[in-house]
Amino acid sequence: MNFGTKIAISVAVFVVFILVLSLIMISKQTESVEKDYYEKDLRYEEEIQAQRNASEFPIKFYTHQDTLWVQFEQKINYEKGEISFFRPDNSKKDFVIPLNLDNNARQFVYAGNLAKGLWKVQVKWQDSEKKFQSRVFEWLIP
Repeated sequence: MNFGTKIAISVAVFVVFILVLSLIMISKQTESVEKDYYEKDLRYEEEIQAQRNASEFPIKFYTHQDTLWVQFEQKINYEKGEISFFRPDNSKKDFVIPLNLDNNARQFVYAGNLAKGLWKVQVKWQDSEKKFQSRVFEWLIP
């Protein structure tokens, strides 16, 4: 094999490599994490204030087998609240459950029916005066 043939083969392999990568990129499903990201960006200052308010009420997240515990370090008074579950790779699996704390300021969430993989969990609640929003907890279900 002479030098010109080797160059032609190298260029052909490189072109095939680029085409394969292009096909892989085109076939991947792409979507925004948030559908209303522009409106959410406008409300960003409110979210920052809600996170500051929530810093007064530390929350711990515990996992055991297929259960998530959301534990407030102290009891809170709230009118309404929710726990949001987000899948970074598939927003169709996102869901929200109402915040319903027991007498020990905790809530258990069964994950036996959740898809395996990474979930992002966030707690939001409000009382008569303020809104609160926890940090995002990342939960990997094996």
